[in-house]
Amino acid sequence: MKEENKKCLRCRMLNRYFVKGVNHLHATEFGLCFEKREIVTVHDTCERFQLKVYKRFNHGLRYKLSGLLAEISEIRNIIEAEHAENQRDESL
Repeated sequence: MKEENKKCLRCRMLNRYFVKGVNHLHATEFGLCFEKREIVTVHDTCERFQLKVYKRFNHGLRYKLSGLLAEISEIRNIIEAEHAENQRDESL
């Protein structure tokens, strides 16, 4: 059980590889271990394990991005309305 918790997946020395998909990045089963300086699988274990520390997401950033998304949506609505008006004028 103790070795189960020391998988490279949870180690801070692992830089996991990702593959670009259509909509987002997909995590692979491999990565670069900075301690060993070699490619390892995420299920490997070693004696140099250092637990990865996760940081909390900055909620202020989330609200700022949400506000920017609302502004972009509003700009899109204005552009679509102008485009529809131009289409209507050309048909007359």
